Amino acid sequence: MLKTVSVRCRPLAEDEHLRVAAFLHELRLMGCRLVASDKRANESMLVDRADVLPTEKEYLESELVVVFGGDGTIIKAAREFAPFGVPVLGVNMGHLGYLAELEVSETELVRRIVQGDFHTDDRIMLDVRIERPDEIVRPARPVLNDAVLSNGPVPRILNFDLYCDGVLAQSNRSDGMILATPTGSTAYSMSAGGPVADPALDIIISTPICPHSLQQRPVLYSGNSVLEFRSASCRENSVFLTLDGDETFHINECDRVIIEKSPVRAKLVRVKDQGFLDILSRKMSKYRASASKSN
Repeated sequence: MLKTVSVRCRPLAEDEHLRVAAFLHELRLMGCRLVASDKRANESMLVDRADVLPTEKEYLESELVVVFGGDGTIIKAAREFAPFGVPVLGVNMGHLGYLAELEVSETELVRRIVQGDFHTDDRIMLDVRIERPDEIVRPARPVLNDAVLSNGPVPRILNFDLYCDGVLAQSNRSDGMILATPTGSTAYSMSAGGPVADPALDIIISTPICPHSLQQRPVLYSGNSVLEFRSASCRENSVFLTLDGDETFHINECDRVIIEKSPVRAKLVRVKDQGFLDILSRKMSKYRASASKSN
């Protein structure tokens, strides 16, 4: 039986507050103590519904984190809690909610989850470091979706090399490259023409962005590979590395960007009897239906 449940929530529209409150009420009825980080409680309606804790204490005490939002909010929470082994339950409040397990109306499944009647998908994550002549830069958390080398807001061709285990794998002229996990294969990588991968696979996917050659194609690398961007250059030195759409670093031509599988894995809660292909079909069908209505 779960006792302490952390809550993360994106800013809510007025009509969403009651639905989230009903979900939290079910958790309380099951005897759960709700907690929130002191750094984020004021960003949402949680300040009067959860005990506010220092962030590090929240990480250590939580047995589950419930995330109300879309995929971006879920990814952010998964990156935060993965180093502490805390499973993440995504509750969809967004457009597609590919990573979410529940819709906010599915409160009938709360009892099963609190009683521990669920399993987790353990997802590969990536560690990233930027080696410079005078320092090594390490992002605060491992990457769940993707690491993207790009040229900033103005489209310009980048020149860069991709090495795998110290061997030159690809020399590129393109708008950039996406290195994605299987979790990230349904995001930016898919939009750029990359393959969709079962999240159970232990691979890293490289997908060029608008390549300037017919021979530059997506490549699947073993999850044990060490991938490295070198010699990245562009006019006006506008090369950037973006991690999960959240953290961005300016990259110089002399920098080496090293990306490899992290020992940390994200844990996404699954309580429904559905596999990868079921989720893929259902979510993509939902997206197509929504797109049709908007047109």
